[in-house]
Amino acid sequence: MRTIRSALLGTALAAVALPALAQPTPPPPGGPPGMFARIDANGDGRITQEEGWSFVQARFAEADRNKDGALALEEATSARLMPPPPAAGAPPAPPPREMGPMQARIVAMMFRAADANRDGRVTLDEVRPLAEARFRAIDANGDNGITMDELPLRPHHHHRGPHHGAHGDRPEAPPPAR
Repeated sequence: MRTIRSALLGTALAAVALPALAQPTPPPPGGPPGMFARIDANGDGRITQEEGWSFVQARFAEADRNKDGALALEEATSARLMPPPPAAGAPPAPPPREMGPMQARIVAMMFRAADANRDGRVTLDEVRPLAEARFRAIDANGDNGITMDELPLRPHHHHRGPHHGAHGDRPEAPPPAR
């Protein structure tokens, strides 16, 4: 649960490039409190829209490798593979995992959705409405701030395995004894 809360926070507020919009980045060092603390600039336990936007701008600048003020799909994809730098004193992040074909497809889809003028590049002006919409969606009580308890929880997924029946709800009967 801690990992998904980190991922959702990262997805919501680090909407920086689309990679984050499409799939969560690896969990940050320190889990949700570590990510939350990095975004909560004044340390009051509440992330304002201004703090969130400052974080998005910083992540965008990191992803914009050629410093042209826009992200190409390749920069957005690469940014998805690089977790944000750790907070001061935090252990280094684990090495990034390669993006699978489905994740790459989702990143490309989100990139196209964010590219409002369809020029093949995404700017901060195109990212801002998306980041603001995500902020509003997570700000459950509408007080213009996000606290840890407002972060959505991941629904439980039941995995079917060799011990579950066709409907995944009960174990299969053992084979008859011979």
